[in-house]
Amino acid sequence: ALQPARQRVVEMVARAAEVAVMAVARPDLSHELFVNALCQSLELDPIEKQALLDCDGVLARYERLASILQFRALEQTFGKGTGN
Repeated sequence: ALQPARQRVVEMVARAAEVAVMAVARPDLSHELFVNALCQSLELDPIEKQALLDCDGVLARYERLASILQFRALEQTFGKGTGN
């Protein structure tokens, strides 16, 4: 379950950042080191970082990060709204 979760996050980061993900896609990194380094390197709001820290395990952190990235992609597509 970890490898598909990792691949999904890598693909989402590639789309979000519009850059090659060769630097983050190193297969020799453990899943824990990879997802933690990725979470730390992304520009995330403090509440998002806390939500990632609160995850129980690597798979949960991958899934939460994927959700955050998906939400951000939707924001870029449809805008953040007016707040009214």
